[in-house]
Amino acid sequence: MSPTKDEEREQLVGLIMKQFPDIDQDQAEKLYQSAVDGREIQQCGSVAAWFKNRVCFSMVVLDLNDYVTALAHSLRIAPNLAATDYGTSRQRDLGQLWTDTARGFLGEIALGRFAKERFGIQLIPDYTLGPLADYLPSDIKMIKLPNGNTIEPKLKVSFKTTKFNGIWLDIPGAQIGHSNAFILVKIGISREHFIAFLKWISFIRDKLLPLAKMAGTFDEDQAKQLWDRLPDFRKIPCYIVGFIDQNLVDSPLDPEYREKHDRSGKLKGYLMIQYVGWVKNRRPKSIPAELKDFSWEFISIGSFSAEDHFVANTGRLLFSQDDWKKLIGKLTGGKA
Repeated sequence: MSPTKDEEREQLVGLIMKQFPDIDQDQAEKLYQSAVDGREIQQCGSVAAWFKNRVCFSMVVLDLNDYVTALAHSLRIAPNLAATDYGTSRQRDLGQLWTDTARGFLGEIALGRFAKERFGIQLIPDYTLGPLADYLPSDIKMIKLPNGNTIEPKLKVSFKTTKFNGIWLDIPGAQIGHSNAFILVKIGISREHFIAFLKWISFIRDKLLPLAKMAGTFDEDQAKQLWDRLPDFRKIPCYIVGFIDQNLVDSPLDPEYREKHDRSGKLKGYLMIQYVGWVKNRRPKSIPAELKDFSWEFISIGSFSAEDHFVANTGRLLFSQDDWKKLIGKLTGGKA
């Protein structure tokens, strides 16, 4: 008798946590559900194949030193970034820009760890401050081969990061023309990570709380209660989901979508389930002409901003070991 969907979910969540102790239950559930919504499991053919060929093959874990590296580099970059989120009018303060940028560097570190552990090459990033207002820490400056030689990359490869529940590789504006391949990295990082880091380096205990007690904000018991409630720093699991290359950009598979109806049964729009292509003015471009004026939503995310995006759901990304070998072969000119 086959397991129910709930039983399958419970079994797989437990398996993920057993294989990767740094992933907690909430993260494991998000990882599984996003694989269902993103059609990763469908693409792999079975839950077992998804777990073996994608999760186990593509997961790396970052530690405190990696987090320090990401924070240090992002602190150099963040003051030069535009405070406005792409496609919105929302303003981010410098502290948020700092931690947001750090997540991008964590993705880059995770990608480098994956390339080193699985294929024996070392990706040397370019940490120089470029002129772009929307700086992306995604350029690979040099590659160190298994034989110790260092070469320049033969392709321009960029990456994007999302959380464990993300299912879309989202490439804003004209960036699709700036690289030959785009890689998606899922970061298992919680909103408490930065606070946990401040706790670990004793900033809160040795700096903030003594000042708060001097100011009369807290007494000793209140300071201790606050300290005890703060989360401890945990290692950061990262899932290298897959990538799109120029072939997939030029020749994507047909989109998959379904109708959406209101309570009376009247058609009110469409839900995009699988898609690789442009989204313009919040609508997918590669759909039949007679459907272009309908309301469109995208599974899991709802809608993208009104700005132009090139997107791909995770179930359409290239992910196999052979896919990665081909990309790295092109990246190194066949030298790795």
